[in-house]
Amino acid sequence: LCYDRLRRRREWVTDEVPDVADPAPLPDAHPGEEDHRVKQALQGIAPRQREAIILVYYQEMSNIEAAATLQIGVDALESLLARGRRSLQTILTRDGADE
Repeated sequence: LCYDRLRRRREWVTDEVPDVADPAPLPDAHPGEEDHRVKQALQGIAPRQREAIILVYYQEMSNIEAAATLQIGVDALESLLARGRRSLQTILTRDGADE
């Protein structure tokens, strides 16, 4: 029954990253620069990892809601999130070293 309700109100996931204001930008970063770097890095990770991160961190869904939306188990979602965060960290660290 709960899954039926979640499916009925399911939001469609796209490859677009929604604009989100950073509540505490880094002091040495120009406004919007860090947000732009994260958006670019999101495009460099696996699509399922990107979808999981967008649902949980940008659309502020719970892990249970996001897992139901993606039609996977919560454990699988948490695995996608962990791998996605690791991939983002690698990309952002590498890109930061290139500057």
